[in-house]
Amino acid sequence: MFSHNELPGGGKVQGPMLEANQNSFQYLTEEDLYAIATYVKALEPRVAPKKASANPIAGVDPKVLDHYQTFCSGCHDMGSAGAPKFGNAAEWAGPIALGKETLYKNATNGIGGMPAKGLCAACTEEDIHALVD
Repeated sequence: MFSHNELPGGGKVQGPMLEANQNSFQYLTEEDLYAIATYVKALEPRVAPKKASANPIAGVDPKVLDHYQTFCSGCHDMGSAGAPKFGNAAEWAGPIALGKETLYKNATNGIGGMPAKGLCAACTEEDIHALVD
């Protein structure tokens, strides 16, 4: 990830992490990068608590809702990093006008500050399509 600007599971590093890679990590030795990676792998995972809210959309598959809450809501609930906010028709008008295939492609490959698949490496193409839909 640090030396090739690629995310584990595919996709390119973007946003602040790309800037860190290009402006800082390039000056570190392979030994330094290995030490950082070893340290990061040793840390206990920190997962944000899931929201206890009810399903915001009637009839949505619970698996899709879980994926949204785990990988998408952090940005799309608040509009972080320029993400259009969930439920805000005005913010979604432009992306929707590009067509569903473009939305699928952007969700899969990433766009702007959004990483590929929203960092859901395990998400299948069907999962991504269900999230977009």
